[in-house]
Amino acid sequence: MNTKKTLKRELILKAASMIVHEQGVEKLTLEAVAKKAGVSKGGLLYHFPNKDELILGMVEQLSTSFVSEFNERAENDMHSKGRWTRAYMNTSFSGDRNASDLYTALSAAQFT
Repeated sequence: MNTKKTLKRELILKAASMIVHEQGVEKLTLEAVAKKAGVSKGGLLYHFPNKDELILGMVEQLSTSFVSEFNERAENDMHSKGRWTRAYMNTSFSGDRNASDLYTALSAAQFT
């Protein structure tokens, strides 16, 4: 069940990811994220006390999502031979934005 706090956190993380994806990591500031998410800077700081915590949150959320999708694909694959490779490739290159967002978050982490 998603609480209001969880939904707000997800909104902030999505806004941060969009900024990095659309404008580049150099434009990722707490002010820009707060504006994009439609929250006050204080509201953002409640969830993420600094930029490092925000980026860590992006990486954690998207990594968890990627791993969950990967595991689901592997478990549902009827052919045991090559199941993990297929699951990884299909998750990485699926039409789902999660993989793209994960690489965006990892890029932000790398450059900060």
